[in-house]
Amino acid sequence: MDNITFEVKKEFYWAFEAACLIKLYLSGSMEELKKKHETDESYADFFNGPFHHLESYYHAVLEEMKPSLSASPLLTYYGQQSEDGKSLLGEIARSIPIDEFDNLTADQSRIYAFQAIASELSDLAADDTPFTFDGKEEIPPALTSLTTLLESLSSLPLEDSEKMKFMNLYQNYEKVLAEFKAFTAELIPVMKKHLPLIEEDLVHAEEESLSHSYINEIFFQSSLISIQSEACQMIALPSIFDYNSLSLYMRASSNVITIGRKPLLDLKKKQQFEKTHQLLKALGDPTRLRIMQCLSKRKMYIQELARELKLTPATISHHMTTLFQAEAVTLFVDEMNAKKVFYEVNKETLENLKTTLTDLEG
Repeated sequence: MDNITFEVKKEFYWAFEAACLIKLYLSGSMEELKKKHETDESYADFFNGPFHHLESYYHAVLEEMKPSLSASPLLTYYGQQSEDGKSLLGEIARSIPIDEFDNLTADQSRIYAFQAIASELSDLAADDTPFTFDGKEEIPPALTSLTTLLESLSSLPLEDSEKMKFMNLYQNYEKVLAEFKAFTAELIPVMKKHLPLIEEDLVHAEEESLSHSYINEIFFQSSLISIQSEACQMIALPSIFDYNSLSLYMRASSNVITIGRKPLLDLKKKQQFEKTHQLLKALGDPTRLRIMQCLSKRKMYIQELARELKLTPATISHHMTTLFQAEAVTLFVDEMNAKKVFYEVNKETLENLKTTLTDLEG
């Protein structure tokens, strides 16, 4: 895309790595992934090589960082993974520009913490207007005071315990950020010390995953993501602990692509029949079929679909993740419209499905 430029950084964003490490530890997803695929021969090379190295690295770093985590219940509280795979700590890290994390002023800390809260809550709101923000120095309307936050939370489909989590973060963001910065500062030398365990994989990933041509192909030339923008500057960041990922974050402060240093992308290059199986599983749900029917008429964003189908935005968001992973839908990011993310039917995938079914018929 001619209107999009991006800078590839080789240095890690340590705050993001800290948040990912905490989420990995609390969710146990490293162990889950290993258990899920260790008996599958098609994954043998990956799990005996790059994943084994990454697992050794993760445990070596975690062993030294566990005492700090145990001493900070705040980090474990806000680092917990939600149903959509996110954590509030991760959202805060992504909201803070890379070059500002170490030198945040009190005002900046407040703004970025509140923008992270708003980003999490906007997907749950039938009307996300109170949670939107356009500028780097702007606080969303719903978070201008504790009273406005309480009013906004009352309309969201959240358990009382979840509402309390957002209220507590609103009131204690300074303490959370202080402990998070201290943890990050302690994490950096530990991560660097154990890097030889994955050094070979890092070199390989840097040659492939962090190349301009690769990022262009995945984000700007594929049929899965399109960005409507007059001009957009993006930053591409490598990540170790967000290892199974390839993610795009549109924020008021910056537009960031995070790339797992050895993501499972190679494992996603499946045969057509395997892709068809994944797609049929995704479509084998009445709600997801209704979503696809809505999107076949026009592109829509989460809140629109929730109103149309009389479901909560959180439910819609959960189903959209499944459909996107199956490549049944594509993302359309409208940066000129408060960076809204719209979804639409992936016509290319459906055409491939028709071709596969026709072959079966033949």
